[in-house]
Amino acid sequence: RPDRTIIAFMDGRAHNRLRRLTSKGFAPGRLDGLEQPVRSITDRLLAETSAAGRFDLAEDVALQLPREVLVEFLGVPHDERADLLDWSRLIVNLGDPEYHPGDATPGAAFENIYGYLVSLARRREAEPCDDLFSVLLSARFHDDRLTPVEVAHFATTVMNAGMETVYSSITAGV
Repeated sequence: RPDRTIIAFMDGRAHNRLRRLTSKGFAPGRLDGLEQPVRSITDRLLAETSAAGRFDLAEDVALQLPREVLVEFLGVPHDERADLLDWSRLIVNLGDPEYHPGDATPGAAFENIYGYLVSLARRREAEPCDDLFSVLLSARFHDDRLTPVEVAHFATTVMNAGMETVYSSITAGV
């Protein structure tokens, strides 16, 4: 079960430690590398809505775009994204009975996302590559470093907060 402490609610040393150890993952060079994937994802989503002959901004863009960009940013392997994208759909817009059918299980979706991200962080610790998990796992400050569980927890927070923030910003802005 994931620790429910997130960076936004941390104070003092714990907050500063996490910021210090995660900042490399958000360096301008890493973020610049997302420009082309974001363009490709956006182009594909718009092409799909055009081909379908209908357009629902909330469903087709506000929901899809942040989910897909975030799994790209995290470095989730392409062949492992389907379940993560399905689970992530269940945790956007929580509390809205019109959005979530009665059989939706957001709690289980949170647990599935977290479990997958812990597994991915442990794999990246054993076999680093050029992704956010590997960057965060290799970050050091003096002798301190993040554990795979801490990286997974941080990634879960980034994913959940990022999806909800972008979804709400797009839908509220129209």
